[in-house]
Amino acid sequence: MRYLLDTNALIWYGTGKQAVMDVVDPLLDYEATSVHFSQFSACEISIKYAKGRLVLSGRQPEEFLAKMMNIGMEPADIDLAVFAGTYHLPAHHADPFDRLIIWQAISGGYTLVSSDEKFKLYEPDGLKLLSI
Repeated sequence: MRYLLDTNALIWYGTGKQAVMDVVDPLLDYEATSVHFSQFSACEISIKYAKGRLVLSGRQPEEFLAKMMNIGMEPADIDLAVFAGTYHLPAHHADPFDRLIIWQAISGGYTLVSSDEKFKLYEPDGLKLLSI
């Protein structure tokens, strides 16, 4: 099974939030699963960091993402269809990064790991969700 962490889950995991670590660590340890992060999250993290709205435990975004890859996370598969396909989603969520990540999870067959309650609204559209 393939899992995709949304941006908040990725940040919380990387900065040591125990509740997220309790969910994600077993996924990383289980051979039959793979844990991914989105390139959209990388962009969102960079933007928030540049605006001073995000602290990454003393790391810059590149270092933070390299750490995630060193512990076994992988960048998710992405192609042009992910960028172009978000129009398929109903307008439950206005954040463009969230919409891209939701569509990436649906179209890529990932189970999305998130704490965002609004994401549940996309389950009828094919989103597989692991709530934290």
